[in-house]
Amino acid sequence: MRVSDLLTKVIPIVPETENARSALTLLRDREFEEYDHVYLVDREGHLTGQVPLKSLIRTRPETELRVLKGRSPVEVSADERAERAALLVIENHDADVAVVDLQRRLIGAIPVEHLLTFLHKRHINNIFLHGGIGARHHFLLDTPTVFQGVRARLPWLILGLIGGILIGGVASAFERALRVEISLAFFLPLVVYMSDAIGTQTETLVIRRMAARKVPAGREIALESATGLLIGSIVGFLALLTLYLWTDKITVAIIVGLAILFSAVTATLIASSLPLLLSRMKVDPAAASGPIATVIQDFLSVTIYLGIASMVLYTDA
Repeated sequence: MRVSDLLTKVIPIVPETENARSALTLLRDREFEEYDHVYLVDREGHLTGQVPLKSLIRTRPETELRVLKGRSPVEVSADERAERAALLVIENHDADVAVVDLQRRLIGAIPVEHLLTFLHKRHINNIFLHGGIGARHHFLLDTPTVFQGVRARLPWLILGLIGGILIGGVASAFERALRVEISLAFFLPLVVYMSDAIGTQTETLVIRRMAARKVPAGREIALESATGLLIGSIVGFLALLTLYLWTDKITVAIIVGLAILFSAVTATLIASSLPLLLSRMKVDPAAASGPIATVIQDFLSVTIYLGIASMVLYTDA
C-alpha cells in the first residue's frame, strides 16, 4: 500500500502570512477530514509548517500564523510505502503526516484515523501470515465455522507436510552416513534450528528496512550474506569446540560446525532475497517470514548437513 491510498486532500491550508482569525474562520466555514492542525504554505504552495488547533484557540485573533508554528510535520511523498510513513510517525512520536511532492508543495495529509486503521490491518495480517494462515481470512477474528477454519489453515499445513516429506527423503538418501556415525542424528535439530533462527532474524531486519526506505536489492543481499558468513563462522566454531570437548569426536564436531557455517550463509541469502522478490512481484513481503521460507531453509540445512557428513565420513573411510 502506498501513501496515496491513505492521504486526503481535504485539509485546512492557510498562507503563513494570515492570522489566527482567518484560520479559525476557515475551520468553522468548511468541512475537513483533518482538524488537528492547520497547514501553512508560502505563495508557491510549499509547505512551511503547521499550527496545532490548541494554539489557534488560545492565541489572540490578530496573531500571525507563522508565529504559532508547532513541530514540523513528518513529510512523505505520495508514492512512498505506507509502512514508511507509519514507521516515521512512531519514531518521531508524532501523528502529523504531510504529503508533499518533489518540490515540497503540499498535496494533502494522512488523517490519524487512516493511519491507525492501516496499522491495525497490517498488525492482523502479520499475525496471520506468521501463523501460516492466509491474511485475507479476516473472518477468523470472529467465531469461524469448522469449514472456514480448515480452509484457511490447511493449505499452509499441506505445504509444510510436503516439505517435511521431502526433508525425510533427503535424510534417507544419506542413510549410509547416519549408519557410520549415528550421533549425527542427535545434532540435526541443532543445525535446523540455527538456520531457522538466523533466517528469521534476517527476514525481520530486511522487511523493517524495506518499510523504512527503498532498499537496493544487490547491496542488501550482499550485506546480509556477509553478515551470515561472519555469524556462521563464529557460531560454527563455538559449536565445533563445544561438541569436541563434550563428545571427544572431532569428526562429528567438524561436520556440525561446517554445517552451521554454510547453513547460516544460505539462510541469510534466502531470507534477504525472498522479501525483495516478493515485493517486486507486488506480494506482501511479510509473507516471506511464514511457512514458505521455513520449509526452504529446513530443506537446505538438512541437505547441507548430511551432504557435508557424507563427504567427510567417506573421505575418512
